[in-house]
Amino acid sequence: MTTTKAAAAAAAAAAVCAVAVALERWRRRKEAWAYESEIARLASTREALRRASTVDEAEVLSGVEVWALGGKYYQVLGHAWDHEAKDFKVVYRPLYSCAAKPGRYEAHLLACTDFSRWEGKFERVADLTTVPPGAARLILAGPFALDPRWPYPDRTRPTAASARGLGARSHRPAEG
Repeated sequence: MTTTKAAAAAAAAAAVCAVAVALERWRRRKEAWAYESEIARLASTREALRRASTVDEAEVLSGVEVWALGGKYYQVLGHAWDHEAKDFKVVYRPLYSCAAKPGRYEAHLLACTDFSRWEGKFERVADLTTVPPGAARLILAGPFALDPRWPYPDRTRPTAASARGLGARSHRPAEG
């Protein structure tokens, strides 16, 4: 290879690298902007929630799930993968100060349970305005996970025997 051809090849390679670096920087800025945008939306939601004097006024709570059991209220934060059980569980928080009950559970702020227990015992509160004020004050606006590139719904749904061989629930649609 002549010196001229080698210099031209090196210049072309440098140009390709420069374009690749510029593209990667642009992709990262775009991704950072998506996160900043979501953080700004959440801050705005938090402010609207702070100003609302009733649950009814807090339109930001439209996606919130509150469930009841035995006169106590619980907010669903999401569905989390349990590596040990190899299935999803409901992640929730009591809307009251949950002290320890000897022989049953420790004091906690967050908890998780399997869907059969959740759906069998808890009842979804359809109208958030019926949640007592003490519990309503503890409701948090979500979402509680953030990934602008997440292509699936936030909540899982029951699936037939998973083609992946894992769990009875999935974020992904059934594979055909």
